[in-house]
Amino acid sequence: YKRSKQTAVYQTTVDYLSVFNARDQLKIMEDNLTRDKKQLETIKEEKNVGSASLADVYQQQATVSADEYSLINAKNAFDQAAATLKYYLGIPVTDPVEFVDSSIVTNIDTANFAEINSRYSRIAELVGNALHSRPDYQASVQSLKSSKAQRAVADAGYSPTVSISGGYSILGPLVGAGNQNRTFFGGLSFSIPIFDGFQTQTNIQVADVAVKSAEQSLDQTKRQVQLDIYQALLNLYASEKQYEAGVNQVASAKINLETEQEKYSIGSATLLDVLTANALYTSALSNRVVAAYNYIQAKQQIDYAIGKIKY
Repeated sequence: YKRSKQTAVYQTTVDYLSVFNARDQLKIMEDNLTRDKKQLETIKEEKNVGSASLADVYQQQATVSADEYSLINAKNAFDQAAATLKYYLGIPVTDPVEFVDSSIVTNIDTANFAEINSRYSRIAELVGNALHSRPDYQASVQSLKSSKAQRAVADAGYSPTVSISGGYSILGPLVGAGNQNRTFFGGLSFSIPIFDGFQTQTNIQVADVAVKSAEQSLDQTKRQVQLDIYQALLNLYASEKQYEAGVNQVASAKINLETEQEKYSIGSATLLDVLTANALYTSALSNRVVAAYNYIQAKQQIDYAIGKIKY
């Protein structure tokens, strides 16, 4: 039951972050379309004064059309993510919901990475803590204990049985009458099993199978705990590297775009150079956002793997 609650919280977190990731991707596509539309107007004006060719106009128009197509896909991705979250929360998917959360920060301070990584540097310690706190592992431990107890019960079928009984009765016309008859009785029986049609042997065999199955289940759960923690750590480290690379990529792509735009305005670069630079800049922005949300989710994934996710 506890693990089911933790799973529900973690899955809600994953779907929730997916919505905001899709929302930010949509915003990037909107900004990109606005930027290219502005570039198209500039090229049209330059064409009117003879400093740009008709081919440049057509090329930029094709780029704007492609941006509109990308924007439609981004809007659909956002709507799909929102519908998935609402469905999981039990909200009608057609109900309008505004997604605003100031606690989600995608401008991450990379200086904190080293301190956070130091918390998770000892995998063996994390696994040990998880085995004490993961409800699903503790459930497997209790299941094994129960199976062993059932095995002991099955063994008892070969043991002798001692039964003790006793009683006291009062018989009379009225309660409290002097002529009541009082009777005491008791009994003791001792039985030794000789042959029960192999039922005890069958019960023991069934109990043995249950114990072996519970042991395998416990071992599998332990290996699952180790795998969950290891994968969560790999995702955390990868997202950190991706975010750092994304930040550098955005900075470089922005400078490159501004440079190409300036060169195009003075005629030393082609429109294709500008379009390529803009595509790289848009891709860099998208990658940085994805890495940021992957990092946020990875930290939640570690808490879930350890069994200490908050709810």
